Amino acid sequence: MTFVLLLFCTFGANRYAILSMLLGLMLGTVGPDPLRGEPRYDFNLFALSDGLDFIVVAIGLLGVGEVLASWDSRTAKLESSGWRDALPRWHEIRTTLGTMIRAGLVGFGMGILPGAGTAAASFMAYTIEKRLSRFGHEFGTGRIEGVAAPESANNAAVAGALVPMLTLGIPGSASTALMLAALVVAGIPPGPLLFTEHPALVWGVIASLFIANVVLVFLSIVMIPLFVKVSSIQYVYIFPIIIMFAVVGAYSVNGDMFEVWLMIGFGVAGYLCKRVGIPLAPMILGLVLGPLTETSLAQSLAMSRGDVMIFIERPVSLGLLIACVAPFAVISAYRILRRRAGIEPA
Repeated sequence: MTFVLLLFCTFGANRYAILSMLLGLMLGTVGPDPLRGEPRYDFNLFALSDGLDFIVVAIGLLGVGEVLASWDSRTAKLESSGWRDALPRWHEIRTTLGTMIRAGLVGFGMGILPGAGTAAASFMAYTIEKRLSRFGHEFGTGRIEGVAAPESANNAAVAGALVPMLTLGIPGSASTALMLAALVVAGIPPGPLLFTEHPALVWGVIASLFIANVVLVFLSIVMIPLFVKVSSIQYVYIFPIIIMFAVVGAYSVNGDMFEVWLMIGFGVAGYLCKRVGIPLAPMILGLVLGPLTETSLAQSLAMSRGDVMIFIERPVSLGLLIACVAPFAVISAYRILRRRAGIEPA
């Protein structure tokens, strides 16, 4: 099956994106089997017995890889701008309004999924917006929609992660896991009864989200002059600082130098992917969502004793499958119609 998919990646449409996703899924299989607990693809290395840490891979691919790519091009330059230039214009707000709404819905939905996190929401929203936008080929060059989509999804995922925590007692992110622990220590059991037994606490948390966003807007505006000053620093001084923080971050995950070398390896891989044109967002999504999908798939097959019809016979699972396939079908049909109309190149 993997060989067939690789062939499709080589000769099919959007082959680089699909290849990147497959690489992410392959990286997600490193570590213990979700059901039997047996080690897989760890090359008898103890550091890989628990799988690849998402933080190390993300720092390498997106941080170190971007540093190497920018240093190699020698064209990347941060330009200083005035305080007023940093504020969005009215036409920019109108341009990104639809983007923010779509990305917000995507981020909120991804935030509800336990374990997905804000990173997966940002990459998912960015990928979807790049596919829908007629300026998708300009994403990555400073296009404002490409900035608004992940940021809107990131903020919405924070609120979405509170939904399973407050209603079911299942944390949707690391921050909600800490909140769940605080509730348990305080003797407040999270779950459906939380809304009836402690309504003041629940609505206080919800109100704090609105207040926090308003405060964040004012803080961001106040900090704009500082951001402008930072952007005027030359890259030759910024690169070593980025590498230093990347090394410290990777080492602090498990306190092992192996994580640092792994980060450097993924940094080189990220640089090569950017040179070839392979997008990194699908790879990150595959790494994050792959283990979650594999675990759910294994549990479902164990319940049905290996019968795959369980995914079609159950109305809920069938509806979820249709909901997953429908967006891809709609986007593909939309792009085909645009190509036939001559609006988008083939």
